[in-house]
Amino acid sequence: MDLNILAKQLINELVERCHSRYGFSSMTCTVYDTAWVSMVSKPVEDTRVWLFPASFESILRTQIPNGGWNEGTIETDSILDTAAALYALCKHRRDYKEDDLEGRISSAAHFLTKRLNKMDLSGILPSLLKIREQKLARIDFDKIYRGAKSSILHSLEAFIGEVDFDRLSHHKVVGSMMASPSSTAAYLMNCSTWDDESEEYLRYVVETKSGTRTGDVPSAFPSTLFETSWVLSTLLESGFTEDDLGPSQLQKVKKYFMESFTSGSGLIGFAPLLEADADDTAKGITMMSLLGVPISVSPLIERYSDGEKFRTYSNEITASISTNSNVLTAMCMAPLENRHRPAIEMVVKFLCETWWKNSHNIRDKWVRPDPADISLHKYLGLYDKDYIARRGGKLQPRRFSGVSATLHDAVIVLFQSLSFLLVAQREDGSWQGKRESTALAVITINIVASLPIVRPLLGQVKTAIDNGCMFLSRNLESKPERIWIEKVTYGSQYISDAFTLAALRYSDQDFVTNLETSVTGTLDAILKPLKFFRQLPMFSCTPEWSTVASLIEGSLFESLLRKACFEVFPDNLSGNESHFSFIPFTWTSGNNLHSRPLTPGIMLEMMIISALAYQMDEFIESKVAKLSIESVKSLRKSVMQLFDEVISKTPDVLVKNAGPLPSDSLELHQVCGVFKAFISYIWYAPYNRIATQNSRAQLRIAVEDFLIAHLTQTEDNYYLARQSRSEQLNRKFLQPPKSSLLDWVRTTSGDHTAGPFAFTAFISMLGNGTDCLNSPLAKYVAQDVSRHLAALCRLYNDFGSVTRDMAEGNLNSVNFPEFGAELEIAKKDLLRIGEYERRCLNQSLAELRPLVDEAVFASLQVFCTSADMYGEMYVIKDLTPAIK
Repeated sequence: MDLNILAKQLINELVERCHSRYGFSSMTCTVYDTAWVSMVSKPVEDTRVWLFPASFESILRTQIPNGGWNEGTIETDSILDTAAALYALCKHRRDYKEDDLEGRISSAAHFLTKRLNKMDLSGILPSLLKIREQKLARIDFDKIYRGAKSSILHSLEAFIGEVDFDRLSHHKVVGSMMASPSSTAAYLMNCSTWDDESEEYLRYVVETKSGTRTGDVPSAFPSTLFETSWVLSTLLESGFTEDDLGPSQLQKVKKYFMESFTSGSGLIGFAPLLEADADDTAKGITMMSLLGVPISVSPLIERYSDGEKFRTYSNEITASISTNSNVLTAMCMAPLENRHRPAIEMVVKFLCETWWKNSHNIRDKWVRPDPADISLHKYLGLYDKDYIARRGGKLQPRRFSGVSATLHDAVIVLFQSLSFLLVAQREDGSWQGKRESTALAVITINIVASLPIVRPLLGQVKTAIDNGCMFLSRNLESKPERIWIEKVTYGSQYISDAFTLAALRYSDQDFVTNLETSVTGTLDAILKPLKFFRQLPMFSCTPEWSTVASLIEGSLFESLLRKACFEVFPDNLSGNESHFSFIPFTWTSGNNLHSRPLTPGIMLEMMIISALAYQMDEFIESKVAKLSIESVKSLRKSVMQLFDEVISKTPDVLVKNAGPLPSDSLELHQVCGVFKAFISYIWYAPYNRIATQNSRAQLRIAVEDFLIAHLTQTEDNYYLARQSRSEQLNRKFLQPPKSSLLDWVRTTSGDHTAGPFAFTAFISMLGNGTDCLNSPLAKYVAQDVSRHLAALCRLYNDFGSVTRDMAEGNLNSVNFPEFGAELEIAKKDLLRIGEYERRCLNQSLAELRPLVDEAVFASLQVFCTSADMYGEMYVIKDLTPAIK
């Protein structure tokens, strides 16, 4: 298989099929547009004649037995296709002589009703109508009538009854309304004077599309600039040269695009003379840059930037990820000017924040695969190449400042994307069992693999690429997937072929780690705990590379974690804290074990909560424990007051109202400052600001219980220290005990772990301003899960820290009278109780599963796994440093 020959053939076909007037389109045909075209009738003498009977025959031919069209595809596709086809059936009912047409109509209506009911329109319809009203309010029809271009010209069928079709004829481009067969059909159906040019356009599309002559039409024709720019930029990026692709044909492409850019004053649309858009302009600029013809990005920035992101069209309401990704790539490849720096940083921030909130669940409005990986990689390359210079062996900023934050975020996005792709590959080497998805995955992996932090994974990366390319080689003739989004989804044969050839071309190349960017520590230090973590039972069945990936991913969060903790404990961080490395791993690995339901944003917030709780534990043991017992008691009674002060933002009044101050009042005042900083950080976190009133109330209770539990245990430690050691059992016992072991584990000691507090915050994050536990039973069982998990963690923690606790005088489970036996026997009993709590936890989770949304339950599994990991770690090794 000669890839150069196949690529040259693709370019030849693309160029030669470009009609001098109509251009070309290799986009797949759609039922939706075919149905609209089938409804066009022309007045001939005293009657009306259906112009495109083949299109109506196609509608009849493709109806499935249950009455609908395209069942099994995306739900919205099936609904829109069926609605348009049903409308066409009703339009033809008087003239069509088939006996069963009424039956077809009834069956289609039944199918559509079932699909709409399934979508629960009671919740969706109001929001859709609201969006429609917003869009209509933004449209100035008079301005359009006077000549202003608008993207609504592509969807005029949606504005029947709203727009005067007789005042739109001047917007035609070679007979079409913004290259849309359905929109052009609606125009012909609703204008009072017949338009021969529009009829000729539709006839050309119907009769020549793909040479099938079946009456089917695509959702856009032509799409010349769109498909050409994607095909060529994809091939050139992957290593094909102009000589490989055919210099003479590429000269025609350059001339064609230069004429389009010139006529559009530096902007283009998806076909010549159509309204320009940011997406096609960006892709065209990228292609021309790769062909050695620089095009300025200034018109693109000036027209489509709104200060936070780029809009595809000027009147766009919702932003497109793919458009912003393509704009970033274009800006990184076009001639670099200092004034473009704010726009570059703006787009990187937008893309990273979108990933941060949505991760791999991102849904774009134009295309289902997310090209952000490629554009962010371009940004890193630009940073290395043009923004930095080596000075004394270190990388120093040059020309631009303030890049580090976005650079760091971009690396996280890229690495997480790579990790997800490696996990998602199927045994047959494919992604989703499809050629195009596999090609895109191979391309992305090849590109991201140049990051220095990927080096430990290159063995797995190469295996994934080799297996993916073998799948592609076996499926070269597959039809294009409908990964692109228009009114309905569609595919492009040319772009699909280009993706496949590019993926295979990448696989012929060696990995080149051409980026110098480093945003983390040395890989040796990052991977040092690998052997320890591989001992944990939960990783016994996972491949080693997956654990390596989780360690690297976790390391990328470490600096963000330290920054957050420094805000609360500025005087209590030495820079050598080990928990800043293992806490991120517990979340990244837990998330990876459960197919990554958590977004990076939620993971970071939970890492911060875990780290703050860890820091608070150390702070209390090292600082608060040195206060007098009277000060500790005073502090415990004042926790609620401290919370009130934080919420009301009143000045500190604790010391004034506390009565006579103990001798260590200054230290107490400082401790209160730390407590208030801790409370403030949690209370004013973004997730809690938008949480429901009940969620906020529950979080306050949980945080208060956490702090009070720590102070209560400090008091207990004080009294334990004054107990006599049992000579026979070689340890102290709390006499008299304040409660049974069970009550202590389920209350004070459980709260002490921070598990219930963290769980409450986690539920609030998952709700994102709503209540994700939407029934009293779900709330009750979820809290039961939280309590069993906290108990399990406490028991395992106590097992691992018995020796340290005895040395430091900390109350441990084995200090309760229930463990009246030798220490080793007591520890074994402790594990048995822990396993009992595990069985209770599993039963509670089983009860909870049918009560909550599937995504919520998957997220809760991550929480449980991350918490349980600490227990498994403490069984092997006590992770808490000794207090000196």
